Amino acid sequence: MTRVVGALVGGAIAAAGGVSLGAGGLLPGLLLVAGGLALGWVTWSLNTPGRRIPPRITQTGAGDHGLFVPTQPNSPLQVIAFAVLGLLFLAGAGVLLYAVLTDSRWLSLVGVVVCLAFGVVFLVGAWAALRSRAAGPPGIVIGTQAVELRNRREAVAVPWDDITAVRAHWSGGARRGSMNSVENWLTLELTHPPAGTGTTPRRKDALAAVSGTPYPTVAVRELAVDPERLLEALRFYLANPSARVELAGQAAVSRVADGTVEQ
Repeated sequence: MTRVVGALVGGAIAAAGGVSLGAGGLLPGLLLVAGGLALGWVTWSLNTPGRRIPPRITQTGAGDHGLFVPTQPNSPLQVIAFAVLGLLFLAGAGVLLYAVLTDSRWLSLVGVVVCLAFGVVFLVGAWAALRSRAAGPPGIVIGTQAVELRNRREAVAVPWDDITAVRAHWSGGARRGSMNSVENWLTLELTHPPAGTGTTPRRKDALAAVSGTPYPTVAVRELAVDPERLLEALRFYLANPSARVELAGQAAVSRVADGTVEQ
């Protein structure tokens, strides 16, 4: 639903830009068309399920091997599109500012501010996406000793001994500033609250503001595997510590990829 609304709003803005172009307003028209198309594309792409990527065995932060469950990476096209749109809007701000300084078109200051805002937002998005790609593939590493969340700026390793449950839940994203009206999550509930001591993280999770929980969590829409199979696998390894030895082999891959391993 959110992506449809975003696409409709973006289309309406682009249509207004087309009207402006027809009336002779070249620069405002181009910027409205670009902004509308960008809004529609971003909203649609961020709320469209991504492609499936098979899990694989990888090395954990502790030096042993574990199951790497990928999340959706930022595509090169997304980085390029954000950068181009950011530069386009900054160029538009420069042209409008020139008009203000040379022809005293003070109303154009509004356009300068709007273009600057769009330009900064898109360039920051491009930089964040580029940094994410440079940091390596995002995902979750299920190791024999801990579960590592690598879907954030700083990876979080949660020892199995600290995990009491793996919970599937949802939050109302619209009330919490998310682009999605409802967001589904997989959360690792811990023996101690995040403000506790020991090996448990001392701070709330980086996604606490949108997930509605202080515990380490991952958005279901970011997963590149079947979320139900991942949930079953995490609960299986939590309840069966002796079975975690298979996390270094093909059995763990099969468990998450196609669910063929007996529970």
